[in-house]
Amino acid sequence: MQLPDASQLRVSVRSNTDGKLLDNCSLTYEAINIILASRCEWYQLLEEVTQDLARCSTDSHTFVLFGIGDPVPLMPFHNARLRVSKVDVHTTIQNAKLAEYE
Repeated sequence: MQLPDASQLRVSVRSNTDGKLLDNCSLTYEAINIILASRCEWYQLLEEVTQDLARCSTDSHTFVLFGIGDPVPLMPFHNARLRVSKVDVHTTIQNAKLAEYE
């Protein structure tokens, strides 16, 4: 697996170890290091994302959730007076499949 360098991305990506922007680094190295050797600082990452979203021209945002459960606490976004909605992909797909048979 070879990911592009962070400088080639169209949208910035943040590290889940400290929430800092990944810039001009190997994303392959970062992914392997984060998975195998680092601890995720999820709440710190969400605090940084909150600041990014607060600088946008809108105060309403949607998160698409993949996987099991809901790992996104809303407190950082509520503290910044941002409206956040969540879409669970699994539930959305299941509802779409059921709708085909109705």
